[in-house]
Amino acid sequence: LSLRGLNVAAYSVIKRLTPIVVLIFEIPILHHYGSFCTWFGVFWMVTGTIITASNDSTSSLYDYSLGFLSCCLQALYLIFVKKSGAETGLDSSGVLYYHSILSIPLILPVVWLNDEFSALWDHVTLQGSDVGFVLN
Repeated sequence: LSLRGLNVAAYSVIKRLTPIVVLIFEIPILHHYGSFCTWFGVFWMVTGTIITASNDSTSSLYDYSLGFLSCCLQALYLIFVKKSGAETGLDSSGVLYYHSILSIPLILPVVWLNDEFSALWDHVTLQGSDVGFVLN
């Protein structure tokens, strides 16, 4: 939704805030504090991100809020993947597959409400490897 009001460059800038959000959210969820070097590097990256985003006057606060919400949700996803991998003993591929299957019931209503299925069928010819891609 935020890409409807933001250009791709501004959205990319906002998504670069994800590492700082991950570091902040890991403290209460995983009880993990990043090293000083990690915080220092991420701080400078975020500083550059904020400076770059401040020059975009074409987007609204609502669009930036949606982009930041996306950033927070991605950070939570990364943290819970990390946590579930540590708890279950699965490797990264297993955890990714497990979370992909679990997200299907949440994604399907959103795809249906936004009429994304018609866009999918307009671009997929279902030949050869496309069948495997859709089924996977």
